Amino acid sequence: MERKNYILIAVLAIPLLLFSATPAEQVYKAYISGNMKQWQRILTEAQRNTRPSARQRLERVNFQYGYIAWCIGNQKYNEAREWIPRMEADLEQLEKSRTELSSVYAYKAALYGYRIGINKLQAPFLGPKSRDFAEKSIATDPNNPLGHQQYGNIQFYTPFLFGGSKEKAAIHLLKALQLMEEHKEQLQWNWNYLSLLTSIAELYYDTGDRAKAIAYLKKTLTIEPGYQWVKNEILPLYESHESK
Repeated sequence: MERKNYILIAVLAIPLLLFSATPAEQVYKAYISGNMKQWQRILTEAQRNTRPSARQRLERVNFQYGYIAWCIGNQKYNEAREWIPRMEADLEQLEKSRTELSSVYAYKAALYGYRIGINKLQAPFLGPKSRDFAEKSIATDPNNPLGHQQYGNIQFYTPFLFGGSKEKAAIHLLKALQLMEEHKEQLQWNWNYLSLLTSIAELYYDTGDRAKAIAYLKKTLTIEPGYQWVKNEILPLYESHESK
């Protein structure tokens, strides 16, 4: 009888454990599984908080940042346009309260990049603004990995004729990785960490170093074996090209 009670308690506790998962954990699981509808639900729920703390607002910005990037990458431009003003509003509040300004500037750099992603004709006008905010992020806090990550992304995706540099991209993305890995306690449920590793792999692949690209993808899967996009799409693609 006592054993049955234990089993019943354990079964009843399962939904409570699932419900008690933090938003960061839920977003991480949505990211590795590619379940962006779940990400959108978490973000919509976070948006209902009309009086978030500075920490909650900064976390919400991070969720917006990831979701908008996915929307643009999948040509869901109208959806991206809906979320950009919300991210801007949150960043404005964070800047007013002078909360983690280096991160605020890094996210602003990303926002300009998103606008370019929606309308590439704006690149000559918005590209320099994006770069300026990334540089401002690094100047404000050289040890913030997000600033280096944004600057690295800008250098990677900007054409050479407009000031892009794959070499500078590698320097800053690897610097971001070094800074991130110096704080192991911050890596749990951190989708940004997996995203950064994937970006580094993509950079090496783009510059012709396929062996390093594959090594970084395998490192990513060692950290998170359930990362479906890398496991089922990118790594098999890179390995198939490597064997040719």
